[in-house]
Amino acid sequence: MKVALIGAGSISSRHITMMKEIGEYQVIAIADPVFSLAKELAEPCGAKAYESIDNLLEDCQPELVDICSPAYLHYEHTLKCLSAGLNVFCEKPMTHTTEEADELIALAKEKGVFYMVGHVLRFWPEYEFLKKMIYKQPYGRLRYALFNRQYGTHRPGSWYMDPEKCK
Repeated sequence: MKVALIGAGSISSRHITMMKEIGEYQVIAIADPVFSLAKELAEPCGAKAYESIDNLLEDCQPELVDICSPAYLHYEHTLKCLSAGLNVFCEKPMTHTTEEADELIALAKEKGVFYMVGHVLRFWPEYEFLKKMIYKQPYGRLRYALFNRQYGTHRPGSWYMDPEKCK
């Protein structure tokens, strides 16, 4: 399957690694506004680099678009790809509002295309263990739980450091 990636950040390289392991995917294009990042990630794949999603969609015919752009752009990028009739796999979160999510789901149905969001945490061993403890209750009923998932710091100016982009 021919895949185009939108975004050339750290999660994109993880997606490429997984696609190589599966072996049924060929990354043909990568778009990122920081063209040097797109080019650096595209070269080992033999893919073409683009500076924008618009340029990629005008020039490229992927069977699937893998959206790995910053979270605040997921809605915009998914909307463009679904509107073009393309199958989409999107990193989490799918959008920042329920209304946007409903709109994208309806558009995917209307276009008859595949649309999936990568909510993968539930498959991590820690979360699978927790689910087992809740449902099987080997130690009795869960009465209280407090969890904290931390993520590393980011360089100054990163979108992760902007509260408006991380709602």
